[in-house]
Amino acid sequence: MTLVEFLALLKADPGNPASPALLVAEGNLTTAQREAVIGSHARNPFAVVVSTSRAAPRTMHNGRAVLTGALDVHLHHPASAQRVTPNGDALARLQAAVLDARDNVTEARAGYPLIGRLALVSEVDPHPSSIAPNLDGLTAITRFTYRIWR
Repeated sequence: MTLVEFLALLKADPGNPASPALLVAEGNLTTAQREAVIGSHARNPFAVVVSTSRAAPRTMHNGRAVLTGALDVHLHHPASAQRVTPNGDALARLQAAVLDARDNVTEARAGYPLIGRLALVSEVDPHPSSIAPNLDGLTAITRFTYRIWR
């Protein structure tokens, strides 16, 4: 299971059983996803996963190369239509649920199995942010690192 697949199984607000599924994008939100966040997703939290390389591959004694990478989970909770910033509780609950990825994610991306499990590197608590027009609100970031054979 990849991180994107794991996040898609979560609720937008884990503390609210009536909450819709978490909207998840890889890299950036598409135009359709941005419209959904404001419309049908009712301004609930959403996630964007950004994958980065952390270092050049290292060749091991067995001749195989190991690549270390990072997965940043950007959680965003847009302000209401009246521009009222959320209090951060839903985002904090969601950020806590994201930590379960360490035990459930087995691939960095489809076809790239992890060596071991995801490691938590850092968490940035919910803070005010503006990522796009009409999407002012709160953002929280969780960074995991991983290793894969290359």
